[in-house]
Amino acid sequence: MRNIIRLTESELVNLVKRVISEEKKVIKEGIKIGGFPVSTTNQSTLKIGNNTYKTKIVSPVYTGPVVITNIKETPGRYYGTNYKFTTNQGQAKTFDKDEVDAAVKAGNGKATFSMGGSLGKIVLTKIS
Repeated sequence: MRNIIRLTESELVNLVKRVISEEKKVIKEGIKIGGFPVSTTNQSTLKIGNNTYKTKIVSPVYTGPVVITNIKETPGRYYGTNYKFTTNQGQAKTFDKDEVDAAVKAGNGKATFSMGGSLGKIVLTKIS
């Protein structure tokens, strides 16, 4: 049996505003990866610890700069946990949490490092 919920226009607007507000909190608070706080900048850069990195996607489908607007932990398809990276175009890519944590731990502060593999990776180039 299906239940139908009817919302007035103002209730719908308030619901959308609340969802957007909650998403902004997630983005603003950031996430810890490899022990370092990581936050999005709403530009094609990420802040990792005290360093800022230019973000670029390298994949068979698209290669170029990308604005990552959200990073969150998600359950893995078969086991474990992944990080889901979402772009300003609504595209999303997940990477194994342990691999990303190790890459960030080993790469934080380096001129360039990457995470991912042949099906798609994020290359991070330090700019400050």
